[in-house]
Amino acid sequence: MKWSGLKVSRKRPITASSRRPRVRKRRSHLSNVVIALLLVAALGAGGWFGYPYLWNFLCGISHFKVTRITFTGIKSVKESELRTLLPQVGGVNLFALNFPDLEKRLQTHPWVKSAQLTRRLPDKLSINITERTPVALLSRQGLWALDDQAVAMPFEAARGELDLPLVVADSGQTPEAGSALVEEPLASLLPKIDALHRRAPNLWATISEISWDDRGQLEIYAFGNPARIMVGDSPTWRQMLNFYTFVVYQGRRNGLDDIAFMDLRFPGQVVVRRNPAPTDSTAKPQS
Repeated sequence: MKWSGLKVSRKRPITASSRRPRVRKRRSHLSNVVIALLLVAALGAGGWFGYPYLWNFLCGISHFKVTRITFTGIKSVKESELRTLLPQVGGVNLFALNFPDLEKRLQTHPWVKSAQLTRRLPDKLSINITERTPVALLSRQGLWALDDQAVAMPFEAARGELDLPLVVADSGQTPEAGSALVEEPLASLLPKIDALHRRAPNLWATISEISWDDRGQLEIYAFGNPARIMVGDSPTWRQMLNFYTFVVYQGRRNGLDDIAFMDLRFPGQVVVRRNPAPTDSTAKPQS
């Protein structure tokens, strides 16, 4: 028997009863999110209001009293100098210490750039020191070390040997330990010396002295060589690169030994005046 005119659909008809479970799932998920947010808010409020009580409780625990202080990161600075800058912290609760105040006290040392304090429970205070990195020495009313920001640091033999270029500038601001010199020539020169130290340490190592002539022109002198190297009003990285390239590829005998004068003020070129070659006194005269 044939059936005609009838179409059979295999799709399940959508009824109100079939939609009901999905609505229930969405409502259940939404309620879980709301509950989680309420719990987080409650915990946050409880922590906010309960934090002072918890901190006071920790400050009263005798087990957290300081018995050891350790310093890290110090090279030129003596640990004894740093300890004299701190108040009496031995026997004080770690959580009762005022860290910002202690860090400011340590940063009054002219060789200290920053200090970071850390609690090492139960009884240890760890202090990490970041020292200033000197890039040059300044000869002015004594000998000073300068970092790339022109901050003056008193130079003492106890700091160890510092193999740094010497900047000769008799006139200018009187250096104060831990304070920056506000002078345009130094402010523009020192960052370039620091960049030269990092990017071309071999060239930086050849510089012995940096000074200015009567017209304000910058001059450089190399170690063990009286050659005068004229830089101009303000040094640039291109000038230093030209200088380095010339010394490496065109320097005779021992780099700068035969050079009497070098001028780097002209873009793209190096003007050089060489010393005459020494004569050989043992050579026989030709007849």
